[in-house]
Amino acid sequence: LVRDLLLEQLRGADTPAEYLPFVNDTYLKHLHVEAKVAAGLGDAEAWASGMPPEMFRRLRERVDIDFAATSKTRFRADEAVRLEVMVKNVPSLIVKVFEINAANYYREKGREIDTDINLDGLVANEEKTHSYDESPLRRMARKFEFKLDKPGVYVIDFIGGGKSSRALIRKGRLQSLVTTTPGGQAVTVLDEKNRKANDATVWLSGKEYKPDEKGIVLLPFSNEPGRRQIVLTRGGASSLDTITHQGEDYQ
Repeated sequence: LVRDLLLEQLRGADTPAEYLPFVNDTYLKHLHVEAKVAAGLGDAEAWASGMPPEMFRRLRERVDIDFAATSKTRFRADEAVRLEVMVKNVPSLIVKVFEINAANYYREKGREIDTDINLDGLVANEEKTHSYDESPLRRMARKFEFKLDKPGVYVIDFIGGGKSSRALIRKGRLQSLVTTTPGGQAVTVLDEKNRKANDATVWLSGKEYKPDEKGIVLLPFSNEPGRRQIVLTRGGASSLDTITHQGEDYQ
């Protein structure tokens, strides 16, 4: 974080002198050079004299595909998905979008999806290639917008220059409200706006439970009470949740 903030400040500074009381002078001098050449300010070769040749070579050859700190990963179901990516030394950037079958993943793995998910065998829903001709020293903010029209979990893979960076995008969210009744535990599924999802199902311990005419899902009491994961599904969207599954003697 400190490094990113210094790069931002040093980009517009003639010298790094203001920060010398707080940061090692050699480190600061090299960072000042990086800030200038990455922004395309002045003559890059002239700035190169401000750091060792081997360090400048590594800077030139470094490949960046980094997500801006302002990029979100959670979106409303009806919200457009936009990402800002800092790109450096990537003449050709491939962008692939994968829709994940979240219900199957949650039921099989019993944990949240992360960017390490194995995508082998999956066909991208969308794939585009972007070409850039800037200097390998330039670090540019690239903005991308995706047409992800329905709720769900998506992986967006950015590939270029021998490097890959992934964004895990969640559109929409289901959550549960649980009450205990004489016949079992009544689950009410809500969407991200806390509206009742009358057509949502609940998966628990290998079985799917469907809602009644009022949209309530009734889970039978357990012979082995305890914390249990449930999968809430509505249409093609699923969310992982946790409940305390009660036994019949619970009062």
